[in-house]
Amino acid sequence: MRTNRLRQPWNLKIVVNEEYHLYYYQRMDPHHADQITIAGDVLVNAVDIAYAEEEEEEEEEEVEEDHNN
Repeated sequence: MRTNRLRQPWNLKIVVNEEYHLYYYQRMDPHHADQITIAGDVLVNAVDIAYAEEEEEEEEEEVEEDHNN
């Protein structure tokens, strides 16, 4: 299992499991299947992550096209 660990200045360690989709839906409340929550507070919405990744890919493609011209 591959994980990313982030250390915040307030000494809170956040561990993101990149393989969560293999078991996430079986173990978590299905109403929160598209969100990362702590104590009921929504931290990240999976839809927002997907859009951010798409925008990043589009920006990279635009940069490559500019370099090719």
